[in-house]
Amino acid sequence: MEVFPDDAVAALRLSFAFLFVLPFWFFRFRKEHFKHWPALMVSGVFGNLFPAFLFTFAETQVSSVQAGMLNSFTPLATLVLGSIFWNVKAGKEGILGVLLGLCGACGLFLFGEGEDNSRWIYSAAVILATLMYGLSVNVIRQYLSELDPLTITMWSMTFCGLPGLIYVLTGDTIAILAENEHAGRSLFFIGILGVIGSAVSVILFNRLIQRSTALFASSVTYLIPVVSLLLGLTYNESVSTGQVCSMGLILSGIWVINKRK
Repeated sequence: MEVFPDDAVAALRLSFAFLFVLPFWFFRFRKEHFKHWPALMVSGVFGNLFPAFLFTFAETQVSSVQAGMLNSFTPLATLVLGSIFWNVKAGKEGILGVLLGLCGACGLFLFGEGEDNSRWIYSAAVILATLMYGLSVNVIRQYLSELDPLTITMWSMTFCGLPGLIYVLTGDTIAILAENEHAGRSLFFIGILGVIGSAVSVILFNRLIQRSTALFASSVTYLIPVVSLLLGLTYNESVSTGQVCSMGLILSGIWVINKRK
């Protein structure tokens, strides 16, 4: 993001993910997939397209540590949306977990870096992305169990990657690549983010959703704030005690939710 605008980073990431899954179309496409197109579109648009832009937008003002901590809200979003739309039973533990998580999320807003109160909108962008993740996870679990994870990812990345590729080709990205001497190196790392962080990880995640519950699968975000924190400290990003305690509340809430019978 030191080279490309935030929207270009998101579009390039999705483009790389789409190009990675493109060859699979030649031997995995089936006409019967069309009956699942609404759920596949939701998975692509809300599970990948919008969150990619929301996260890069957020990280123009918040650190990767803060974004990673806020990302731990995903299991709570999964439970809340599952309870509202798919009658997933929350129970007392679920309600307690949600309350703990909400307290933690509020704490992350309160202890976020910067004195400008207008920055809350950037943290809110990450929260909105986690709500979209929660929606996508529930949709995959409820409506796409007939499809294998690679097929789900192939379609999802097409729904989000084609718009991303069009965005790249019609924007200023090509000019930046031609004029900025550091653009090639940045493009390489965006490629890693798109292929490993989007395409491959989504295939694995979709497999986990099908082999477990939506809530359990989304709980892999336990690890995201830990990794973000360690890498953020490596790159000298600031972390306050309040932020760490708030993250602890969110993780405690997720632990309580997963204890429910």
